[in-house]
Amino acid sequence: MSIKERAERDQTRPSQNGPARTAAEGPRPGPLSPQLMIGLQRSAGNGATSRLMAPAAAARSVPLQRQPQLPTDTSPTARVWNMPFGFGSATVNEEAALGLEQIIDRFRNLRSFTGFPEVQAACDSVIRSLSPEVAKVRGSGPDQPISDQDLTDLIVMGSLAEASYKEQGEKIANKVLEAIEPIKAKSTEGDEDQMAEELHDRFRVGDAEGVESVKEALEGIKQYSEKATKVVQWANRVRGVVQLFSGGESEEAWKAPEEIGELLQGKNSLAEGLEHVNQVLGAARVIADISAIGQERAGSIDRTVDEFGTAMDAISVGMSFVKAVPLLGDLWSKYYMPMTDACLKGIKVLARYADEENRQLAWADWQLAPSKGEVPKIPKENLGNFLGGQPVFDYMYRLVNDMKPKMTDDVEDFFVANRELLQAGEKDEIETEGGSHWYDPTSWGDRETSPNLAGWLSTHRDNVWSELYGSLPHRW
Repeated sequence: MSIKERAERDQTRPSQNGPARTAAEGPRPGPLSPQLMIGLQRSAGNGATSRLMAPAAAARSVPLQRQPQLPTDTSPTARVWNMPFGFGSATVNEEAALGLEQIIDRFRNLRSFTGFPEVQAACDSVIRSLSPEVAKVRGSGPDQPISDQDLTDLIVMGSLAEASYKEQGEKIANKVLEAIEPIKAKSTEGDEDQMAEELHDRFRVGDAEGVESVKEALEGIKQYSEKATKVVQWANRVRGVVQLFSGGESEEAWKAPEEIGELLQGKNSLAEGLEHVNQVLGAARVIADISAIGQERAGSIDRTVDEFGTAMDAISVGMSFVKAVPLLGDLWSKYYMPMTDACLKGIKVLARYADEENRQLAWADWQLAPSKGEVPKIPKENLGNFLGGQPVFDYMYRLVNDMKPKMTDDVEDFFVANRELLQAGEKDEIETEGGSHWYDPTSWGDRETSPNLAGWLSTHRDNVWSELYGSLPHRW
């Protein structure tokens, strides 16, 4: 016997709570008998039935009073079903039938999460109970007003559907949230600072090959960090969607089933998450390839990258979302951090602390005596730690702080003289013209200049700053 049939039977016979209600008494649902409660438990589950019965239990604690007779009104506006899930209201049978179909669609969406046989069984039970009611309501006349008895049944069925959906949705949400909890990213900011110091040191000693290698390594770290961040962003989107499954009765919460399709096939799907994780693996392999910076590559990089790749091979796009996500979370917690540490260890070298410390001391002096928009003056005792001295620092400080630097002869001479180091590892070059040529006595003593120097420096300002000043902050 369906929910509707039990409701019809129990609404038409007296119970211990009082006589059956008549149509004239309005659309309020009558008391639920033990038989109907058993039917509700079988269809929607104990939890859903308990939540539905809570208001009734509270009402029974109020002393019985004679209620005034409500006037009979056969107009369509007299009986309104406020449909569950924020679907709006229905006053005629066709609107009610459409509302029931929408409820059925909700449960069909929810049961599409494979890996939860208990949830699927509960959804199937609700679908089987509601499906016959669609035709039955329409059979009473699509354009006819909802009857008192049908309204009572619709209220009961709608309340149970909401409660059951919330209960089953929580089961999915809890498992997925637990699975993606380990997916977090490790900050590489400190490591990037150390690589900036290394870039400065390689530049300072005139090691063009080293400059190129460090630039590759620095770019590798940045790419690795960006790819890992995308994995975390994906996990956060998934977290936000599944939290809606048990988000209560707000309109936003009831939109969650539409997001289920996104988790299974769309922008938040397992396929997208695996793609981002594979990009992290690819970035790690790049770091492993460029990790030999004046030293033997640490063998642990290859080992941990291979372990990560092997674990990834165990996860397939063809898996169910609920089966694959825990594997992905477990992979991330076991392999991501060790792999990241190995990658960073493989490309970091000892920073030249003496040179760095002197520049940091100068920076500390500037903090104590701010220059109020002017270029800070390098202390005399620290001039040797600032390549190009005050003129080049003036230019670079203005450049990175958008203060319209002026190219002087001294500054141009410095950058032209060091152009091979500056353009190492870059795709474009510093062009030059003029200069002194041994075969042309008239050119002896001429300066070599660069027509594109200002634009080139502006394009590569971050790398040039690191080459000259290491991890010294760009702005303060």
